[in-house]
Amino acid sequence: KNVILYPEITISSSINGYTDETKILFHPDCTDEFDGFYDLIKFNNTEEAPQLFTIISEEYYAVNFMNNDFIDKIIPLGFSTSQEGYYSISVSNSNFVDPVHIYLEDIKTGIVSDIKEIEDYSFYYSPIDNPHRFNIHIYNSYYNIDNTSVENIWISSEDNRIYIKT
Repeated sequence: KNVILYPEITISSSINGYTDETKILFHPDCTDEFDGFYDLIKFNNTEEAPQLFTIISEEYYAVNFMNNDFIDKIIPLGFSTSQEGYYSISVSNSNFVDPVHIYLEDIKTGIVSDIKEIEDYSFYYSPIDNPHRFNIHIYNSYYNIDNTSVENIWISSEDNRIYIKT
């Protein structure tokens, strides 16, 4: 039996003995809007638990299937809880392959983290904060490098040297 694994990102947080997670999956039959056969709307947990969700057109989703054209994509990610304090989230991307790079952007602080280089991201949260706290950035190059700037480039090598001409 063949099993097809679609690229996915899992984001989770645990507080007060409760854990919540949201998943983003990339599938060729899906869109970046609501897909009734795939996406799952977020239902709130108990007040003491963390709430993690992706955001599409101001709707919150626990599971968000998106089109598999996942390169150069920004995905809004929300977090909320009823209690002020320090929290952490973890992001995993077990089945993405290079050269895909995935970054977590903290909108409030401006900090951008490569998820391959961190296990958890810690932050301070207040219930009055905007629930759209983060963005997930997916690129096929390193963060903030404009992919369109590599047009008309010539690369060659000779005697253990690399030559690049633009």
